[in-house]
Amino acid sequence: MLQQIHSDLQETVDYAAQPHALSAIVMDNQSVVEGLATHLNTILADYLQHDLLNGNADLVALFTEAGHAAQIEEQRTYSEGAMESWQAYNDIQKQVSSLVHEGSIAQAQVLLVVQEKAADSDAERDISTLITFNETLLPSLHDAAAVEVQKLFISTILAVLGVLLGIGLVGWLISSTLVRRLHRLRSAALAIANGQVDTRLDAGGRDEIADVSKATNAMVDTLVGLLEETQQQRDELAKGEELKRLHEALQQEQEALKEANARLSTLATTDMLTNLPNHRALQTLLEQEFERSRRFAHALSVLFFDGDRFKQVNDTYGHAIGDVVLRELGERARSVLRAGDTVGRFGGEEFLVLLPETGEQEAKAVAERLRSAVATLPLARSEVEGGIPVTVSIGVASYPIDGTTASEVCEQADQAMYWAKRLGRNQVRTATEATRANRNAELKAATAHALERRELTALDGQNYESMVRAEHLGLIYSLMSALDLRDPGMSEHAHEVGDLVAGMARALQFDEEQTRRCATAAFLHDIGKIALPDRLLHQPRQHFSEQEWRLLHQHAELGAGIVEASPWLSDLGPAIRHHHERWDGTGDPDGLAGEAIPLEARMIAVAEAYHAMICEQPYQAARSISEALEEIERRAGTQFDPALVPVFRTMLASREECIGSSLEREKPGLLTQIQ
Repeated sequence: MLQQIHSDLQETVDYAAQPHALSAIVMDNQSVVEGLATHLNTILADYLQHDLLNGNADLVALFTEAGHAAQIEEQRTYSEGAMESWQAYNDIQKQVSSLVHEGSIAQAQVLLVVQEKAADSDAERDISTLITFNETLLPSLHDAAAVEVQKLFISTILAVLGVLLGIGLVGWLISSTLVRRLHRLRSAALAIANGQVDTRLDAGGRDEIADVSKATNAMVDTLVGLLEETQQQRDELAKGEELKRLHEALQQEQEALKEANARLSTLATTDMLTNLPNHRALQTLLEQEFERSRRFAHALSVLFFDGDRFKQVNDTYGHAIGDVVLRELGERARSVLRAGDTVGRFGGEEFLVLLPETGEQEAKAVAERLRSAVATLPLARSEVEGGIPVTVSIGVASYPIDGTTASEVCEQADQAMYWAKRLGRNQVRTATEATRANRNAELKAATAHALERRELTALDGQNYESMVRAEHLGLIYSLMSALDLRDPGMSEHAHEVGDLVAGMARALQFDEEQTRRCATAAFLHDIGKIALPDRLLHQPRQHFSEQEWRLLHQHAELGAGIVEASPWLSDLGPAIRHHHERWDGTGDPDGLAGEAIPLEARMIAVAEAYHAMICEQPYQAARSISEALEEIERRAGTQFDPALVPVFRTMLASREECIGSSLEREKPGLLTQIQ
């Protein structure tokens, strides 16, 4: 039984040392150990109380008379030693249980080793010694009986026989009821301690040993039930561990599947040659960035570029080297871009760069860095000795000035790239520059065609006789024809402003040639708008972004550049360039002030503002003549030349026919208001 107690206690400590030990199981195991110890303590106490010789005066007397008084003292010494060993063992067992309960598993394990090496063996040895000693008492009992027989024999034969019979009966009783039953109790306890839990004690009789046997049998039954319950819990725990293992395996499979899907997604959106986003991925990114730019009113630019004369690279070095060049082109592009920019392979040898929140000029600077990075250092130096000199042509287009959709902006960037190639390659061109160049080319073609046919007429309807005069007017009509094709309203505006400026020139007593030059400059003052995108000409201006306003304000510079390219019209450039300057110096494009502004430009500014106010506009309703004149006079000295404003009013009043033809919607008597 001691071995069983120690084994159960060892198992309790080992289980408590596990990381996920259940406190309920630990407490149950401790209860089993404490129960075994309590029962064994009861057995020993009962035995020492009832079966020791010194507790029976008659036996003490008999043993003393027989000369075996020392055995009585020996039995007492052995019983006290057994009880002390048992108490020491029991105290250590309690300390181990207390340490387990407190969570001090390491100390409990150390103490348990001490118990196994010392207290366990001492208690078992002392109890066994006591039992063995009691078995040796039979001869002494016989000696004591012989003494008594001798005494009785002297008295009477019958008494001797009675004494002998009594002594024999007492000896048999002691042997049968004490030693033999204790031996069976010890054997059964050892069997149970050795794991033979099906062993049961003989519980026959009504004495204390029978009670102990019954209690021990009940304790063993309880222990067996607890062991079975513990085993069941262990089986359930093992099932839980198996489920946990299966769950972890399933998670690993899911992670592997997620990684495989990520790899498939990467393969679907990545160009395998350059490891850059492919056409499909770029289309998705373009739509996302354009939507974001529209939502937050941010600029967005796109670069298109490819290697110049790339076919020669493939023909000269082979397609394998050509692939290396393409891959290194993508790497060079990535090396000069910012963190939020994207470069991808659009198709073939064409690359696209997406620049969020980037305007045209900033995008052009990025493109120039890219062009320089490619041109500075040859490519494929590891494959070809000295490398392959490669250059790129880059086209730049921006939202919203070059288009409002991804496809429009990409088309403009592509056209700008091909314009860069036509101009000699290894350069950067914007869509605005390409559009302007195309417009100029169209104008030159139209002018050449008009001059070739010699079918031009003067403003007054008379034919010019000299070739120079014909060429002069041919160019004017060609320019206005192109302007009228884009926006008929602009052509009407040009005619009206030209007539008003001509009237002001005559009021200022200009000669005919000066008057004609002023009228021509006024007629062409908005010619630079032919280089602007169509949407800027038709879109309501209240929806313009800052970039769109800047681009619109460039039309005066563009117009001056157009006329200055012609030897017959170059002297009109200053009047066209500065017609949006203000008298107070806050105008465009150069911030000129006062009389530093060309006189013709100051005249155009008054006439243009007046006509714009009396005409219906997408962004404002038409004003009456009196309202327009009041506004002109209110701005005299800030926006307009204060000396020209009264000249303009007088000119309008003196040209009753001009006013009547221009203002058919005004009610009768309005001319009187002007005067």
